[in-house]
Amino acid sequence: MKKILAINILYTPSGGSKTQIINMLDDFVRDDSLQVIIYTTRQNSWLFEQYTESELVVKYSYISGLSSFFRILWEQIVLPFILMGDGVDVIFCPGNISPLLCDAKKVQWIGTIGPFCNSIYKYDFSLLAKLKLYINGKLIVKSARTSDFVIFESEYSRKMFIEDFNINVNATRVISIGKDEYFINKVDIISKIFSDYEPYVLSVSHLYPYKHIPEMIRSFCKVNQERGMKYKLLIAGSKKSEKYYKKITDEIAFNDASEYVVLLGAVDKQKLLELYTKCELLFYTSPCESAGYTLVEAMSCGSSILCSNMTAAPETCNKAALYFDPFDIVDMTDKLGYLLDRPNELSAMSKKSLRRVDDLPSYVEASHETLDIIKKLIKIK
Repeated sequence: MKKILAINILYTPSGGSKTQIINMLDDFVRDDSLQVIIYTTRQNSWLFEQYTESELVVKYSYISGLSSFFRILWEQIVLPFILMGDGVDVIFCPGNISPLLCDAKKVQWIGTIGPFCNSIYKYDFSLLAKLKLYINGKLIVKSARTSDFVIFESEYSRKMFIEDFNINVNATRVISIGKDEYFINKVDIISKIFSDYEPYVLSVSHLYPYKHIPEMIRSFCKVNQERGMKYKLLIAGSKKSEKYYKKITDEIAFNDASEYVVLLGAVDKQKLLELYTKCELLFYTSPCESAGYTLVEAMSCGSSILCSNMTAAPETCNKAALYFDPFDIVDMTDKLGYLLDRPNELSAMSKKSLRRVDDLPSYVEASHETLDIIKKLIKIK
C-alpha cells in the first residue's frame, strides 16, 4: 500500500525555487511507493497541468491565495484537520513555513534567512513590511522546531538555526540548491538581444531595499568614469518597492548615468542565459542570502563573479569569486576596478566558476536526496 506524501505549496514559487519544485514534483510523482497530494492556491495551478489525477492529487485553498495573512490562517487552523482527513503520512513544506500542529511527519525546507538578519530591519521597508518579516521569522523558527526533519540550503543557515534557535542537529541536513541544466547545457541558441550593450557588468536581483542596488550603481559609475565610460551596467530584476525604485533612479540621475545604467526589469530564462554568458562579470551586492540561486546560475554559464562577502554567498561560490564588504563602498569600488582592469583575471575566474559548479548537485540530485529523507522518515526503503 502506498504511503501518502503531501506537499505544501501555498506560497508562490519564483526564480530558482520554482525550477526546484518543478523538478521535485517530477521525481516524487515517479516514485511507486508514494501517492502525492498537493495543497496549493489557484495561482499555482499551472505547475500541475502536465499531471493526470492518478499521478497527482491537487487540492486548492481559495482563501490562501487572497493574502499572506489568509495563507497563514488557513495553513495553521484548517490544513492540520485536512491532513488528518486525507490520512497523510508525511508532509513536505518547501516554503519556509508549515502547520505547527500536525499529526503527520513533517519535513521543513528553510530557504531564507532574511527575517534573522538584524541589519535588514534598518532598510527602507514600510512598517507593515517589517512587521511581516518579524512574524515570518517567528513562524519559520516554530516550523523548524515542530518538524521531524529540517533541510537547509547552506551550512551558514543550518549553523544559525542550531546555535540561535536550538534546532536538533541530528534532524538537519544541508542540501545545496540544485544547478539548472538549462544554463549548463545552454539548450537555447544565444541570441544577440543585448549585444548593443556590450561590454557590460551584470546584476541579477529583484529590487528589494536590502540588495544594495544604489550602492552598486554609485560604485559602478565611479569605476566606469575612470575608464572613459567604457561599460554599461545591466540590472535584471523586478521592482518591489516604488520608494526604493525611486531611490535607484535618483542615484542614476545623480550620476548622470541614464545611458550607462539600464534597468531591464524581470527577464525570462532565455534572456538570462545570454546575459550571464556575455557579461564581463556578475556584480552581486546582497548582504543577506541563505544561498544564492543567481550565483549558481551565473557560475553555470561561466560568469566571473564579484560578490558580497556576507552570510552564505562565500559558501556558495567558494573560491570562484572575488569578495568585498557590501557595507564598504570603497572596497566594493576597488574590487570592481581591479577586475575590469585585468581581463586575464576575469578569464581565470570564469574557469573557476565552471569548476565550482561541477561540485554542486543538480536539481535531480537535490530532489533524490530530499526524497530519500522523506522515505526514511516514514520507513520506506
